[in-house]
Order: sequence, then C-alpha cells, then structure tokens
Amino acid sequence: MFNPGTLAMLIPIFALSIPIVAILADAYKKSHRNSPETAKKIEALEKRIHVLENMMEGKLTDLRSDVTQLEEKQQFIQRLLDDK
Repeated sequence: MFNPGTLAMLIPIFALSIPIVAILADAYKKSHRNSPETAKKIEALEKRIHVLENMMEGKLTDLRSDVTQLEEKQQFIQRLLDDK
C-alpha cells in the first residue's frame, strides 16, 4: 500500500503532530472552560453523578448482603457434606 520511503516520511510527521494536537486541544479546553454554558453543563453532570452514586450505593449494599447470605449457605452445605 505504502512505499517504504513514504512510510518512513510519515512516521516523523505523525510523531511531530502529536504535541501540536495536544497544544491545540489544551488551548481549546482553556478557552471553553470558563464559559457559563460549560459551567451549567458541568453542574448538571455533577448532579447526575451524585444521583448515580446514591443509586449504586444502595445496590452495592444489597449485593453485599446477598454475597454474605450465599457464603453462609455455602458454609452450611459444606459442613453438611463434611459430616457425611
């Protein structure tokens, strides 16, 4: 597909473009960071994250309880099998 010479030229060009893209992305991020629209979006995302964390905490508590019950049942069955 590519001539080895062409590929050899593309590698340094690609390598040099990485920091340029990083600089441009950083400049874009800084210019849009302080806008009121971005602040509203961030606040809305923080609220959604908080709601999701609360939901997951309840589910984690339920899962811990289920795991504990399963472990107790497994230990009971193991004792029954060991006694035979």
